Amino acid sequence: MLHITRTTSENPDFIELVKHLDTELAVRDGEDHAFYSQFNKIDKIKFAVVAYEDGKPLGCGGFRSSARLGGDQANVCFPGEPREGPCH
Repeated sequence: MLHITRTTSENPDFIELVKHLDTELAVRDGEDHAFYSQFNKIDKIKFAVVAYEDGKPLGCGGFRSSARLGGDQANVCFPGEPREGPCH
C-alpha cells in the first residue's frame, strides 16, 4: 500500500533517497556533474514528502523557494527499485 508522509529535508529516508539520486546524476552528468551539483543541495527544505510502499521508501519530492534559481522549484524523485526510471 502506498503512503505519503509530509516531512522536511532532515528526514533520514529523504536523505537516503536523494543520495541515490545524486549517484545517478553523477553518471548522467558526467564531466558536468560538479557544475550541476551546486544546484542540488537539500539543506533547509521545509516542504518535502516521502512516498512509502509497504513501509519501504519509494520516492521523494521537495518544494523550495530560491532567488538564486529564479523562484520556486519543485522536484520529484523515484530512484531505483521497485520502479526503474529517471528522476525529474
